[in-house]
Amino acid sequence: MVSIYTVGTLEHVRILDPVAQHGATLVMQALRAIPEKMLRRETFPPFIHPHPHRQALPEPLAICMRIAQIFATRTLDIRSFIWRTIKAEQARVLTEVNTLSKLSKQDLFAAIQAHMVYVIMRVIDGSREPLGWNHEMLLIGGMLCERFKEICNEPLCQDERSNPSLTWDDWIFAESRRRTSCAWFLLNCIISISNGLYCEVLEDVRMIPLPSPKAQWEASSHTGWENELEFNSNTLWTFGNLLDAHKWSNEPLSAQRLDSWNARIDNLGSLMNIATSIMSKTD
Repeated sequence: MVSIYTVGTLEHVRILDPVAQHGATLVMQALRAIPEKMLRRETFPPFIHPHPHRQALPEPLAICMRIAQIFATRTLDIRSFIWRTIKAEQARVLTEVNTLSKLSKQDLFAAIQAHMVYVIMRVIDGSREPLGWNHEMLLIGGMLCERFKEICNEPLCQDERSNPSLTWDDWIFAESRRRTSCAWFLLNCIISISNGLYCEVLEDVRMIPLPSPKAQWEASSHTGWENELEFNSNTLWTFGNLLDAHKWSNEPLSAQRLDSWNARIDNLGSLMNIATSIMSKTD
């Protein structure tokens, strides 16, 4: 059982079951590392693909990197400065979203990714003072996701089976969206986020697409990606598939599917495994 959510808060969800609580602790530890992963391109979080940004980062991610560098060396006396800077950046992004009709969907998505990093920074830094900032951040997240869906005329992410990618670049963008949605979901599992940060895929957690295999995501060329496509034989495509496989893991077919999934996943996939223990113990 989880605690009742409070509007506008970024507080850890209280989970009474010790197994689920241990899982939530592991997920939180992994998510807390995300701001530091933003310090270098070589260590970007597992939902930001390096290939599209090999020449130049989208402005929201470039600014997020600079803020992450300040955040990593923060002291109490510059805490207010950091959050004024983040608020100013969010205001800039919202102005562009509301005034530039030709805003690139890639740049808008980069703003969503950066915003997630800022939310995690807020959780790390302490979210109680001032509480109004939390509410504002959550609303901004919701507005960015809604605007993205308007521009693309489709959900934030889709299962690759229902909407196959035609090129490597298309796949990278689609997979980045899936992985970012997984990260949002993980954050929702362990943090009380009851307003804003809206993502259509989160309406039914069973339908959240799972992240791709590690080798496919980390392919460094179009040829390498194509080779992994041929090798990949996914049997688990959604979080619902993963929940069911864990639930029936004593059955040979489910065990085989889990074995195949676990042999190919990266850290994000491992966190989705942990999330099954959280979801099965909460209501």
